[in-house]
Amino acid sequence: MPPTLSEQDENDLSLGDIYDDDEYNILSAIETNNIIPNETATLLQEVTNNIVSNEATAQESTNMLPKNTEAELHPRKAPTVIDLTRQYTYEDEHIQASIDIFALMVKRDWGYSKSRDVLRKAYGVEPVEYDICSKGCKMFNDDDDSKDCHHCSTPRYKSGTRIAHQVMIYLPLKEQLAIFVSNVHIQELLKYRADRESSDIMRDCFDGGFYKDIKDKFQNKMDIALSLYTDDFQVYKRGKHTMTIVHFVILNLPEEVRYEDHNMIQVCIPPGPNKATDLNSFLGPVMRELNDLCEEGMIIRTDSGDVMLKAHLLFVGGDIPAVAKVAGHAGHQHYHGCRFCTIRGIYQNHRMTFPPIIKKKAQQQIEDQPAGNDSSNRTTNQQDNRLKPIIRLSHTYEKSDINVGQKYKSQFSELPTFHRATFFPIDIMHLLGLGIGKQLWSIIQGTYGAEMCPLYLSNAEQELIGTRIASSRSLTPSSFSGDCGDISFQSGFYRAVDWIHFVLYIVPTIILEFFTDEKTRKALIDLSNIYRYGFSREIDHDEISCLRSAVKCWINWLNEQVHDGKMSASVFTINQHYLTHMCKTIERDGPLPYLAAFNMERAIGELKKRIRSKRHPGKNAGNVLIELAAIRKRKREESIDINDDNDNDDNGYDGNGNELADVTPVKRKKMDVIILDDDPNSPEIWSPFAEATIRSLRCGERLRHFWAWHNGSYQGVTIDPNEIIETGSRLYNKDKNTYGGSIRESFVRLHIHVD
Repeated sequence: MPPTLSEQDENDLSLGDIYDDDEYNILSAIETNNIIPNETATLLQEVTNNIVSNEATAQESTNMLPKNTEAELHPRKAPTVIDLTRQYTYEDEHIQASIDIFALMVKRDWGYSKSRDVLRKAYGVEPVEYDICSKGCKMFNDDDDSKDCHHCSTPRYKSGTRIAHQVMIYLPLKEQLAIFVSNVHIQELLKYRADRESSDIMRDCFDGGFYKDIKDKFQNKMDIALSLYTDDFQVYKRGKHTMTIVHFVILNLPEEVRYEDHNMIQVCIPPGPNKATDLNSFLGPVMRELNDLCEEGMIIRTDSGDVMLKAHLLFVGGDIPAVAKVAGHAGHQHYHGCRFCTIRGIYQNHRMTFPPIIKKKAQQQIEDQPAGNDSSNRTTNQQDNRLKPIIRLSHTYEKSDINVGQKYKSQFSELPTFHRATFFPIDIMHLLGLGIGKQLWSIIQGTYGAEMCPLYLSNAEQELIGTRIASSRSLTPSSFSGDCGDISFQSGFYRAVDWIHFVLYIVPTIILEFFTDEKTRKALIDLSNIYRYGFSREIDHDEISCLRSAVKCWINWLNEQVHDGKMSASVFTINQHYLTHMCKTIERDGPLPYLAAFNMERAIGELKKRIRSKRHPGKNAGNVLIELAAIRKRKREESIDINDDNDNDDNGYDGNGNELADVTPVKRKKMDVIILDDDPNSPEIWSPFAEATIRSLRCGERLRHFWAWHNGSYQGVTIDPNEIIETGSRLYNKDKNTYGGSIRESFVRLHIHVD
């Protein structure tokens, strides 16, 4: 038996000594096949000698090799080494062969599973498991001893055991907030709410009337204002499996970082597979924590000392069906289908509609006008009998009352910050994006009336509109989060943001010229103005009055078309009615973009990409919830490290003369365009702009070639890799084309103010 590594002189060690001389002498195989030259073999031998310089190191290295029953340090089989000698048959690949052979002696890094487990353990929040119905109907709280679901009668436990068929992972809100606030840098960001000054122009949700009413509840500068969003979503493209997200946003953070992914919080994902029948049961732990945070607060221990703070929920957002559940409302198919007011709907044309209630004087003027032939649209008598609606008060959410559409008590009515109807504000993403915008195109297509409808356009005209939209794609600014395709045959692929762009920009430019009637043109302009004011991040009282006027004109125009028989009465969906509550929502809660559910939809998209298990999707969803929370914590720490690095010298070195690592591009203030010269046909660089080092952009060599071409020689051309340069998103050239970067173009998002 050959001597062991510990017995052999380390200066005479070769790879051949590690393996059987007859079959696995690596150096012999290398020389025979001319894989590695002699000098390379000598270098490899020296490297190996350094690896096994002592007995302990040798033992650790050989433990990575296949074990043998006769002698652990002399394996009888080494298939990986055999493969190496056969794989590399060309002399120019000897370096890669050396690396692969060397890799056999080195302990491997952690795999994905182990890295994920370590990341989750480092997060610091212990998840809590709750038993739930296997069909997703309800959650069994701690004080619930029932053995069956009273909704579907499904057993809670597996047969003969006390093990639940399905559980839900819950990440406590208090602990997540504690981790979030424990960093000194985050603490400074949280003071944005207290340090900002309000003015006559509303620029945030803290400028709304409701926050001003409860401002005295925020006694500490770092007291947290929260918003909650919830919505159902389908996990798989094929097959039905519904889950629900419970999503929080910390409103204290400045606008530019508030909605970034690493600042989002999710506490639970009710795993389905069906929609939750009793959503309140799933929200039980959340409500208990919110009440404690409002009344008692919490003490957070940080490096700078203990911090006492409270947290208050300002509103609950989401689409109409989701918010109806948390509000305890019967939904938009009920006769009292509005969660804001007491309006009574009218069931006509096989659906529930909510036409406006017109005052008697205005009603008489409409009746005096000649009506169309379709008498089924005449609802004047029904409208006369309906009472004028009023905004619902807080106590109407505290108990079941079918006369106002309140199906059951809303848990949120128990919170000290509950403020009646506007606690469940309008979500403009679903209302104006997937609601009104999509419906407008249906009206143009003739869904609500063809021949007499003033907005109807023929198929040829629709195709012409689509062609014009498609031809303008090359001129779409980089500030848009995408470009609208040919709407005549791609409308089914339009996202909410595409429908918003359609009404905001395409209707007043391309669509408007297809109509000659002045009233019709004015109605379309009014609708576009509704979008303009609805998506304004800054709005004053005069603009709110303009919004109120635009909504009134649009609704009245629709009502005239319905009365004249030119349009179906089914056009008055609940979405059209909710337009009338936009102004009230802005006055109480602030500009609507700060209440929108865009951030929740992005979080849902991230969840859907990660939930892949079809055998145990609920368990997979819980693991993803923990994993994402841990990743977000890590990203927050990394972003803080980057900010600390940016506080150092601009020359890329710290105070000790050590070179700093590259940083990611830093966002700058919003700009519109950089024009290279005074020539109107000169190229333009479009926003948004960012700053990054030459090394991080990997453009040093290209810049060197450019300046050499510009100067006519490479002499004197030096590029500092630590120098910071400014980058744009798109280049608009004189050939009327736009050229985008492959790295940053895909995630550019920016709001443009339109006059």
